[in-house]
Order: sequence, then C-alpha cells, then structure tokens
Amino acid sequence: MRLTKVSLADTLTTRSSTPGEPLFVVPTDLHPNATFYGKRADFDRLHSTLTSPSDGIRPRAVLICGPPGSGKTYLARQYIWTHRASYPGGIFWVNAGSLQSLTSGLDKVALALANTRSDHAGSKEETLPLQTVHDHLCARAGWLLVFDGLDPPDNDRAIDYLNGVLPANREGSILYTSVDDSLTSKRQLHCPEILRVSPLPVEEACRLLFTKLGIRKPLEMQVRKATLIAMRYEGLPLAIHAVCNYLSRTAKPIERFRIDTRLADSMLTGPFFRALDKLYSERQFWVLNLVNILCFFDAPMKVAFLHVGARAVERYDIRICDSEDLRASFKTMIRYGLVQDASSNDTLESSGSGESSHTEQSDEDTLSAIKMYGVARFVCRDRLRATEYDSHEDQYHAWLLATFEVLSASYEGMRAAFSKAGEASTESSIARYTKDCGDYLLHVQSLAKHFPRKGSVSTAISEGFDRLKRMNKSILDDLTRLGATQPGDASSHTFSVDIESDQSLPTPSRSQNESHSQASDDLPSDAEWGIVNPSSLRGEHHHPSRWNEIRDWAKQTAVRTMETPLLTRRTQWLHYPEQNEERR
Repeated sequence: MRLTKVSLADTLTTRSSTPGEPLFVVPTDLHPNATFYGKRADFDRLHSTLTSPSDGIRPRAVLICGPPGSGKTYLARQYIWTHRASYPGGIFWVNAGSLQSLTSGLDKVALALANTRSDHAGSKEETLPLQTVHDHLCARAGWLLVFDGLDPPDNDRAIDYLNGVLPANREGSILYTSVDDSLTSKRQLHCPEILRVSPLPVEEACRLLFTKLGIRKPLEMQVRKATLIAMRYEGLPLAIHAVCNYLSRTAKPIERFRIDTRLADSMLTGPFFRALDKLYSERQFWVLNLVNILCFFDAPMKVAFLHVGARAVERYDIRICDSEDLRASFKTMIRYGLVQDASSNDTLESSGSGESSHTEQSDEDTLSAIKMYGVARFVCRDRLRATEYDSHEDQYHAWLLATFEVLSASYEGMRAAFSKAGEASTESSIARYTKDCGDYLLHVQSLAKHFPRKGSVSTAISEGFDRLKRMNKSILDDLTRLGATQPGDASSHTFSVDIESDQSLPTPSRSQNESHSQASDDLPSDAEWGIVNPSSLRGEHHHPSRWNEIRDWAKQTAVRTMETPLLTRRTQWLHYPEQNEERR
C-alpha cells in the first residue's frame, strides 16, 4: 500500500486544525463522556503510571482490565479528552476489537501521519502503513497509542501483528483495554502494568442512576430501590445505563422497577453472548459446561470444592475441565471476562487431611477461588431458560440439578476427609472445616433461590429440592455442634422459611413442564436466607474429644448424594451436539 495525501475515512478523524497542534486521531464517534462518576481513583492512577519515567528502553504501558461493561473504554475515553494537551507527540486511538478493525485502524493512523508530514508531497517511495507508524513513534516523544478492546480470541493474532508496530521508545506511552489480564505477561506488548477498574461504589451508582433519570431529590423509596439495583449489578456501569434505558423506554418510575427484570439490552448482554459464542467456536465445551454450573452460585467458589464435585457428573458424561486441569478452564474463563479470581477472599485452605484430593494445591498456581460476574450469571441463566432440548424438560432445571450434584458430592467429600483424619484432626483443621461449612451454606442457599416455587414440578426437581433441604440442615447442624452457631441463632432457623417448609415446593407432578422461579421484587437479606458469614464464625478452641463426637455423628448422618440419579446421560449434549459427534 502506498501512502498518499488523501482524506481520512469517516470512521476516523484527525482533530488537528491548527498547524503545530498535536495530532489527535480518534474515531468520529468517540465523543467526550457526558458524565464521569466513580472512577476518579482509577483515573488518577492511570495518569500517574502513563506519565512516570520509564525504567528502560520500552515505552510506558498500561492495561485497563475488567469484565465487559465495567467502564474500561469509559475510563480511557475520559483520559484522552482530559489530558489531550499532555501528549505533544499526539494521541492515536485504534479499535482492536478484531484483527480487521485493528489493521484498518492502523492504516488510517498511517494515513493521518503521512498527510501531516512536511515532506510527503515530494516523497516518491512506497511506504507500508505499519512502517510509517513505527518510524513516526520511534522518532518522536510524548505520544500516546491506545488499543481499545484487545480481547480473545483475536488478540493472539493481533499481538503478532503489533509486533512490528510498537517501538522501543521510552519517551512514549501505550494504553490497552481488555478483559484478558494475561496480556500483562506479553513481551510483544511491553509487559503492560495492569489497572483493574473498580466497580462503582453504591453511592456513585445511585448518583449515576438519579442523574440519568433526572431525579434531583430522590425519595426514600427511590434511594432504597437504587441501592438494590447497584448491589444487584455489582456496580457495573453498563448495567446501570441499561437499567436507565429500560426505565426511560417504558416510562416506569424507578421505585416500580423489579429487581428480577430481564434486561434485553444488547449493549449489556452482547459482550457476554459473544464470549460464549467464541468459546463454542473454539470447541471448548468443557468450559461452557463449567459456565452452566457456575452461573447458579452467587458466592466465590473454591477450586478445591469443584475438584471433588466434578466427579459427580462424570457418569453423566459432563466434563467441566480439559484432561485433569480444572484451573486451565478457570483461566480461560478469566481471559474471556466471565469470572474473576477471588483467591484473595480465600484465606484458609480447604478442609481435610493432607492426603485428600480436597486440599491439593499447586505450588506454582495461586488460583484457589473464583467468582462469576453478576451480569454474566444472569445472561447465562437466561440463556439456559430460553433453550429447550426436548418437549419434556428444559435445560435450566437440568443444569440446576447437575449443579446440585457437584455441590453435594463436594460436601460429602469434605466430610469424608475429616472422618478419615480422625484423631489427627487439629484445632486448625476444625477451624478450616467450620469455614468450609459456612461456604457450603452460602452455596446451598444460592441454589435454593433457583428452584421453582409455583406451578407443577417434576419428581426429579422435587427430590432434588428435598435433598437440598437435607444438605442445608446437615450443614447447620455441623455449625451448631462446632459452636459456630447456637440453636437459637437466626442462621439456624430463618432459612427454614424457604427451604424447610413443606409448602416451599408445589406438589410433584408427573408432567415435566416446569414453571420457572419468580424472584421476589427485592433482594433477600442475609437474615432472610440464614446466611452465615464465615468471618464471623466463632474462633473458640474445641477439645479433641468433642471433635471425635462430631466425627462419629457425621458418619451416621451423612447425606447420600448419589443414591438417586436425577439426570440422564443426555444432559451433556444440551448445547453442544458437535461434542457428541466427536466422541462417537
């Protein structure tokens, strides 16, 4: 391609009308943000990092990382418009969402550079676009190059493509936005420093809601509902905007907004659907199976729990890891912005003896717990609801039962490990067991909210819910015997309102046409669900003889997790017939 003096395409514009003014090459639709809430700390850190002296010959590089809709582009856009004058060498914005958009964007940057060179009129040589960009950045200082949306799977090819563009010039800066935090280890990208965007604090999310809706003096009921919305969507800026768009479109007041409303906003759900489609196109079916299971859990899930529980669904030909490496599946999900590493919240190792597989950890891998992003959970559950694999049973409840099998088998594995430890159990192992019980209780209560409450249900659903109730009671009894809760504590009985009541599920019906759960308008409180905060569990020292009593009792009251098959071997092929054909 030969660069000549031509007008730039409509998709990119050079905002530099005065001779000598720094180049500002950005897409025409990249306007300044109308508002900027909740990102001030991230904004200040970004500027500090990009303008600090480089420690070598490479340019300063920063990766803004976070899940879809977390405000990565929002932050980058605010930065370039605010600090435009801070980069005399120019600012160049390239959409890196696909290899095609990346190459097209760099071509247009090269055209912009060629059109502003003082010697372009007399140049007779053919110059490649990448060489033009590379040479310009090598020869100048104080420039900022932005690559927005460098996401998988195209980012592998994009990185190879950029290898001939990015200069080794310590006087420049590079900014990337991506859901993939593994880019920090890419030497071709100059190993950027990571900046994880923070979710909007509840106060800032409410402020954004009220500003977008034109509410100047919110009423108490409006503040309460806005707070619930902010908590429901975990401070995700794009989700807040989607709620505002829904309320504006339907002319519904915020206080009448139902928390369980399914937002069909393509801007919100689109990135997650695209991530799932990419995983499907790469034939990573085990990761998609894992997604279908994790979308039912609200709390962080320990990797060790899933290592044991994964075996429970193998007999239904449901695989949730490639070979034996479950962490590889998690890393793939993290790359695609579906889950986050919650290892920092996992301060205690899983329970059991040192010989138990329940506690096996890799010395080279610190990933011990993960949590699926809230909007990703909603999108995946809605996706399961919307797709039926035959006229008798829907995918949503089939995968709900599979999820329970995983959790139940994991819990039994934990109890068996303690029983095997016997007299070797120590006070620290009892403390770990207590914390694990609290974690399992959170997961049980998450699953309980997804079982149907109205209409006829299948026998499998009814049996599954009965087993869930028994598991819930077993955990609460464990905590009571350990002294973590007392029989009169709220946590030992409030959950029975929903899970222990004989009326909590409709009468089982042989009809398999099951109605879906209708969530309440407001999020349940911890007290309503009997949630035990593991950090608040009593740290009392227990006499070994009491532990022997608990161990014997656990043997007698063990929940038989696999005594009644609830699934069919067809479950694995609910979504992925190609995988079935491969195995045949």
